[in-house]
Amino acid sequence: MAEKEHSRFDCMPMAWLSLFKKKTIQDRVMDGVFWCVERDVYAYGVIVISMLKMKVVDKDHTADTIIDLPPVKAEYEREKRRRRADECSLACPSFFLEQGYHHRDAHVVTVLGMQCMEKGPKLRPKMNKVFKRLQTLRIVRDKKRCL
Repeated sequence: MAEKEHSRFDCMPMAWLSLFKKKTIQDRVMDGVFWCVERDVYAYGVIVISMLKMKVVDKDHTADTIIDLPPVKAEYEREKRRRRADECSLACPSFFLEQGYHHRDAHVVTVLGMQCMEKGPKLRPKMNKVFKRLQTLRIVRDKKRCL
């Protein structure tokens, strides 16, 4: 595995930091693809929220389809005013009809997705913490018992 230095602009979630600090972060190259932990956790959060909302980012119409943290948080706050905190989620209503759907799972995944999308890398959970939280989901525990 080769290592290479890149500017913070290579990790878009942290690009705003580079305006203030001209530091670099260490990226790694695996099979010709650059990756960094901070960007991967952020991307995971975007994917999780996209899946919950059943919303696909369209590269030709990003303004209408992009998943960005401030609007996601605002939508979540509106939802919190209408429901108990532990029932709030950004899950698409069609999920409610699915067999095996648990509102607590949707809440945990919503909060986890938003935490992964935080601007500051230190505010984001590490992937091992993400994995541990996913293991607490009721649907995961139910499936584990079936195996």
